[in-house]
Amino acid sequence: MAKTIGITQKRVKIIEKLISAGVTTEEQIKKITPSDLTGIKDISFTDVLLVYELQECVKNNKVYSFLAKKEE
Repeated sequence: MAKTIGITQKRVKIIEKLISAGVTTEEQIKKITPSDLTGIKDISFTDVLLVYELQECVKNNKVYSFLAKKEE
């Protein structure tokens, strides 16, 4: 049986991928470009969408909301 990953776990995983790629500050998150994302190992289209959402949350000081957001 395949294990499904919840949205919160996906959000934490993308943060882990960003940290592994050297993105460790809010300012760096705000400045990520699409070409930066192509250099990250094993990043999916869904991950890219989550990065864009994370950028918006960082800009609006709502990172906790990003992590705590419920599945829709």
